[in-house]
Amino acid sequence: MGVDISKSKGVAVVKDDAGRLLEEYSFRNDRDGICGLIGRLRGFNDGVRVVVESTGNLWLPLYEAMEKEGASLVGNLEFLCQESAS
Repeated sequence: MGVDISKSKGVAVVKDDAGRLLEEYSFRNDRDGICGLIGRLRGFNDGVRVVVESTGNLWLPLYEAMEKEGASLVGNLEFLCQESAS
């Protein structure tokens, strides 16, 4: 799952291993919206990996909620790029 997050909303895209689009889901970037996204995530197999685009600190509530849920978090794109540049 890839998630693009902004101040008021987010868009999550889920693809299978072959790159086929399984679902695209828009949600509000608030507690109810994030809980709704996590509910959708539960509908997929345990093998879902999540990458969250970091936009300032707007991604933190989603990241923390998914971490509590036990989602397989790959990281946020900005952090991953900083790590690979080191």
